[in-house]
Order: sequence, then C-alpha cells, then structure tokens
Amino acid sequence: MLANLFSFCSMYLLLATLPLYVVAIGGNVTDAGIVLACFTLTAVLVRPWIGRLSDRRAKKAIMLAGAVITAASSLLYEPAHSVPLLMAVRILHGVGWAAFGTAASALAADLAPISRRGEAMGYFGVGMNVAMAIGPALGVFLVGQSGYGALFLAAMVLSAAAALTTVGIADPGPKPGGAPVQRGWRSFILPSALFPSAVVFTNALTYASVVALLPLFAEEVELGNVGLFFTVFSVVVLVIRGPLGRVSDRRGRIAVIAPGLLFTFVALIVLSQAESMTVLLVVAVLYAIGTGAAQPALMAMTVDRAGPQERGAAMGTFGTAMDLGIGVGAVVWGVTAETFGFQTMYVAAGLMGLVGLALLLAGAARRRQPTRAA
Repeated sequence: MLANLFSFCSMYLLLATLPLYVVAIGGNVTDAGIVLACFTLTAVLVRPWIGRLSDRRAKKAIMLAGAVITAASSLLYEPAHSVPLLMAVRILHGVGWAAFGTAASALAADLAPISRRGEAMGYFGVGMNVAMAIGPALGVFLVGQSGYGALFLAAMVLSAAAALTTVGIADPGPKPGGAPVQRGWRSFILPSALFPSAVVFTNALTYASVVALLPLFAEEVELGNVGLFFTVFSVVVLVIRGPLGRVSDRRGRIAVIAPGLLFTFVALIVLSQAESMTVLLVVAVLYAIGTGAAQPALMAMTVDRAGPQERGAAMGTFGTAMDLGIGVGAVVWGVTAETFGFQTMYVAAGLMGLVGLALLLAGAARRRQPTRAA
C-alpha cells in the first residue's frame, strides 16, 4: 500500500535524527534512549487494544485516525524543548503508529486473496524497506540543510500523505459471522497467533542487534559507512519479499521460514567476525534473505490461523511481539556488547535465529497439520 510507504517514511525520517535532537535540546545519550523507548513501549501496550478494536470497527477509519495522530505529533516535536515533553510527544506518536500499522496490516490481510496471502503480505511490507533505504539519510540531510523544523514538517507531510492515500482504500468492513468473539485476555492477545508471534519475537531480537548497535560496531572496527549496509539490505529485501511470499503460498510457510531463520543465524555469525566493508555487505545480503523470507511468511501464517473476525487481534499480537523483541533486544544486546564486546554479542544474537528455528520446527511437529494457506 502506498499509505504504508508514506507512514514508514515518516517514521524512519525521525529514527536517525531524534537522538540528535534530544542532545541538541540539552539531553544526553541515556535520555535519547528513554525517549526512543517511549515509542516502542507505547506500541507494545496499545497494539492489542487496536487489534481488538479493528475487528469490530472499520479498519480504514482506525488507519485514518492513526495517520492524523502521527501527523499532529510530528509538529509537536519542535516546541517540546525538554526531555519530559519529548517523552509525552513520543508516547502520543506511538499511539498513532500502533493504530495505523495494526489496522493497515489487518486490512491488507482482509484484502489479500487466500491463495496468494504470503505473496500479498510480502509486497505489503515493501514500503518499510523502501522507507528504511531513504528515510534516515533524508532525515539527516534535512537537519543539515534546513534544521529540525524542516525535518518535523516533512514528517508531518508524509503522515498527511498517508492519511490522504488511505481515503481511497476499499474497506470490506468487519466480517459477519465466523468464529465466536473471544473474551478476556484472548480478545487482546489471540491464542492462535502466539506460536508465529513467539518465532517472530526471536527474529526481532536479532533485528534489534542490527538496527540499534551496528553503527557503533562499525565505528569500533572501522568498517566504513554503515549506511551502505542498510541500503543493500533494503534493496535485497525489496526484491525478494514478494517472490518468497509466493513460494510460501505454494510450498507451505515453514518451507520458507525455516531457511530464513537459518540465514539470519549465519549472517550474524559472519558479522561477528567482520573486518571489512566487503564482508559487511555480504552480511547485508545474507541477513536480507533471512528477513525477507521469514517475516512475511510468519505474518501470513499468523493470518492463516486467525478467523476473519480475528485478523485485527492477530496482527496486534504479531506486531506486539515484533515491538517487544526490538525493544528488549536493544537493551539486552547493548548490555551484552558493553560487558563482553560486540563479537560475543553478535554470536549470541545469531543464536536467536537457531532458537526461533527450534521453536518453529517443534511447533510444526506438535501441530501435525499443513501450515500453508488454507
């Protein structure tokens, strides 16, 4: 979806620059980490509620509300000249982000043909990879050329574009009939989504080691411009997500997820020994293959296991696991790297790929039924 692209561009525009803004207004590195954590923690808390709501209300309306909130919060960053105010804005931004992203993924699942669900979910995530390739660099450029005011204005415009493009999306609305409505905690955290969400949690732990700490590792061992890593990573994922999703539709989800998790493990083990830009770019390709294979197929598996009335809750559960893995991973791997060094940290992070693979195979054996789209 074009709306998804605009939303992710707005988010990634701030990803590399917001820590700089925290320091610019008098904060320190710890403050920057806290401000960024407010966003992730809010998303973790809000996604299950949004997922439940999107199963009962029009997903398009929730997307529009989320886009409006992210647009408004983007303009509130500049007048927030203290860390507590920034935390408040970041919390508001997290609410909007969780609302838009959860409803958008659930709507994509509603609109995807069942026989091509893996392929559709693969292409749905393309916007994230395009945004990752251009957003951080564009954000740094805007700050350097025109200052933080221009940065926050651009983020607002992109969120507004997400809202405008959402208007044109067809929404089939809540599905009548189907499975009974879940009650209690099951209406927020969908039981059928817990298995793929547990696997994606381990995958998100590996992702956190890359997005949060790779720049510091590259600086320590003098690998060069780490931006090239993310560019190569994004391009490869952009190319393979759709085709590998199609393979998962035809061969089954596990046939794609399992090799993807193995590629993730190999990539981070190689990264732990990287001493040149060439090796770093090889890792970018390996890790992109792993991510591009595993994440869309896991998302499709989550939808496969949910009824038509449960897709919002399923995507809320899945997204919560992703956010939680990234948030926990950023803290755990940071402490690990500071205590034992980056090489040990990347070996440990790589092992999470094997943990995910073990969970996947154990769960598949226990279930004893096909995991391909029904």
